[in-house]
Amino acid sequence: MSEATIRAAIYNAVNGVSNVGKVYDYRRHSVDWSSFLDLFKTTISNTSQLRGWMVGYRGFPEVEATRLTKIDKRITRSHRFEVMGIMAIDDSAATEKTFAALAEDVCDALDSDATLQAYMHVSPASLTFDPAPFAGVLVHAAMIVLDVTEAA
Repeated sequence: MSEATIRAAIYNAVNGVSNVGKVYDYRRHSVDWSSFLDLFKTTISNTSQLRGWMVGYRGFPEVEATRLTKIDKRITRSHRFEVMGIMAIDDSAATEKTFAALAEDVCDALDSDATLQAYMHVSPASLTFDPAPFAGVLVHAAMIVLDVTEAA
């Protein structure tokens, strides 16, 4: 198994959530704010809005080696991924509630994904949720952290 395989499974789980918006399998960047915002523009229920998710890789902060025999050893790595989600704020539409439910749906999709759950260990998806500036626009921002342990 590899980082790329885990990343693909996370992307597929997020992208499979209904009305999730735009989904990217890596953290997007641009030197032009307008172009960057365009990456997240979508239409949901006939409403044009900013709504999207990015899968980011943060390395493997946990590595463990155990000896199976005098010459063999087993190495495990816990890969850390951050799934960042954003949605433009519309106070009159109570979008905080909409996006909170969507973020929970994304967590549920990650926690129940058969490909991810086939790994040695997968942490439950943890979620932080706050308003934040995003390319000059105030948005609801969700950060989901997922650790996936594999034996190398």
